[in-house]
Amino acid sequence: MKRRKRVKRKVKIAAVIVLLICIAVSLIIINRTHIQLAFKGYDKDERNIIMTLSAQEIDEYVSFASDIDISKWNRMKNNKHYLDYELYAENGADKKEAVAYVDQFYADYYQALRSQWFDQPTLRTLMKKTSLADFKTIKDKKLTWKQIQPYIYINGRILEDVPDYLKSGLKPLEAVMRISYASINSSASITIQRSYSLDDPKHLLLMIKRGFYVPKTYVPENLTAVQIPVAHNDGNNLMRKDAADALESMYKDAKKQGLILAINSAYRPYNEQQQVYDEYMVTYGLQTAVKLVAEPGCSEHQLGLSVDLTSQSVMDGTYAVFGDTPEYQWVIKNAHKYGFILRYPENKQIYQDSK
Repeated sequence: MKRRKRVKRKVKIAAVIVLLICIAVSLIIINRTHIQLAFKGYDKDERNIIMTLSAQEIDEYVSFASDIDISKWNRMKNNKHYLDYELYAENGADKKEAVAYVDQFYADYYQALRSQWFDQPTLRTLMKKTSLADFKTIKDKKLTWKQIQPYIYINGRILEDVPDYLKSGLKPLEAVMRISYASINSSASITIQRSYSLDDPKHLLLMIKRGFYVPKTYVPENLTAVQIPVAHNDGNNLMRKDAADALESMYKDAKKQGLILAINSAYRPYNEQQQVYDEYMVTYGLQTAVKLVAEPGCSEHQLGLSVDLTSQSVMDGTYAVFGDTPEYQWVIKNAHKYGFILRYPENKQIYQDSK
């Protein structure tokens, strides 16, 4: 009898244990996501916020490599795209900018682009490389990822031109250059259909010409007087320090060969370039002026990297023009050693926009 009671008691205990285990397992299953989020580092309030999102979004927070500081994003009005705010801010955007960009993207473009077969990882890749205006172009022109992918990583690509890129049959980079930047390769027309503002005028390898502009207010920070002769008394001998140092070295080496270089014109600010341009317009008319002098804002003289050279032999009357001098021939052969090029070679006008 006692043995039977002990068996019943053990059975009851086992049943209770099994029941408790089942309850615990059920609770774990029910709260599995909460537990996973807790292990990620999210506090109770943050977990509750995440649990209000869609199942797909919740899974993304669970699988994301680290926790996101939701509280910092909730200091401003937002639409709870916390993961995308975090990813977009990795590009250097501030919190306000990130929230504005991401929320507008989801409001205006997300659903349309998903219907155009863009998956979420692809859209996140594009968000790091693409403006909202570009997303509007993709949506309006119904472009696909397959169509834009060859061009998306090319600096300066214009998504509005993608249909023309595709029709051209050219390789991606060549298509971008030929179609979006046709003015680089041709001076056949004085009309530039597009103009481009250059983001970093300080860059030493910047290309500037008609159609590619720096701000009229741009003045190089490190202008310095070049210590070589100047042909005029206007003191126009300023250049960026890197260029000034290189020109002084070139001058010294030419002098060792008995050749004396001199500056005809160096740095020229926007307003002075405007004066020169206006004078040529009055004297020669539009068709000729645009071939002889750069438009204000697209003159290399404004960068402080360009110099018009002459020589002592021209200044003292031995030669009429610099192009006839031994100094000119020496410069042609040696300028590249100092970082300079002849910007407008003879018989190359087809590739330039100036003579």
